[in-house]
Amino acid sequence: MSDRRLLPRIARVLLPLLVLGCAAGVAVWFIKTKPAPKKKKHQESASVVELLVATTAAHKVTVEAMGVVTPVEDVVLQSEVTGLIVWKHPNLVAGGLVRQGDTLLRVDARNYEAAVKQQQAAFEKAKVDYQLELSRSEVAAEEWEMMGRQKSEVRGQQSEVGSRAVGKRSRALALREPQLRAAEVAVQAASNALVRAELDVERTHITAPFNAVVLDEFVDRGQLVSPQTRLAELAGTDAFRIEASLPVRDLQWMTRPDDQGAGGPSATVLHDIGTDASQ
Repeated sequence: MSDRRLLPRIARVLLPLLVLGCAAGVAVWFIKTKPAPKKKKHQESASVVELLVATTAAHKVTVEAMGVVTPVEDVVLQSEVTGLIVWKHPNLVAGGLVRQGDTLLRVDARNYEAAVKQQQAAFEKAKVDYQLELSRSEVAAEEWEMMGRQKSEVRGQQSEVGSRAVGKRSRALALREPQLRAAEVAVQAASNALVRAELDVERTHITAPFNAVVLDEFVDRGQLVSPQTRLAELAGTDAFRIEASLPVRDLQWMTRPDDQGAGGPSATVLHDIGTDASQ
């Protein structure tokens, strides 16, 4: 019984060893019998190139940059007169385009037109008053000369000298020169008042000062405006200003003014590196 139990144990130990030995033998046989690698001749390879002669020429260099575009002309329209808005340009909206001289808004001008008529009447009256005073002055001058001749005939030479001294002092009053001067000043004042009244009528038409795009508008029809009231904001469309930032490496492609100020682009170049800035 003991021999029968011993044989299976020996078989379990020897069988794996036998398999490992066979595998090792097969591996050694494959290593020894593998074909030797074939030797190949090394072939040198060369790149095909084309030889060119370098020449100098002028070329345009495109430098891309991000910048901010701002209009050269930018204005906020304000009213110069008081009144109701009675008309508004259809393009007076954000983004609308208007041309120089276009009427954008109209203020009720009836009161100002009435003021013009009133000042015209005052101006005409002042001119009539001046003409009347001028006629009075001419009559007074004739009377003054007549009185002087009569006194000379009646009185002696001594009295004539005295009358001339008195006449020299009072001649201006006798000829109504102060009244004539006052009438002349009144005509000028009435003329100036008429001009101001006519200007107020013109100011009821708010026009575009230049070709522009409407950035914003702040009023509408029927709204009461007064001097200094903000009406609209316009930006000119004829000229713009661009402010762009470039890396230092791209400045080599730009012609900058030299120390004598000759040459350079039609732009302001600000060179800013850290705390060192130059223009």
